[in-house]
Amino acid sequence: MGPSGLVFAVPVLLFFLDRTMQTQATKSLRPSQAAAFLGIAVPTLWRWLKERPDFPRSRKIGPRCTVFDSGELAQWRDSQTKQG
Repeated sequence: MGPSGLVFAVPVLLFFLDRTMQTQATKSLRPSQAAAFLGIAVPTLWRWLKERPDFPRSRKIGPRCTVFDSGELAQWRDSQTKQG
């Protein structure tokens, strides 16, 4: 690859890296993954969802599939550490 090919490759690579980081920021997590992400047990996750009005809402994407948005969970987690 010559110098002109490299000039083209760098912006394209940066574009895909940026898109990958954006995708990871909005990744959907199953309940067990969400609980592990927060460092809690799955029953605690469901209890917090029921009892805490500020806890991120889950989304049903199928009859037997519920997910949480990782970005919302991270934002909620960070807000809890600032408060306490």
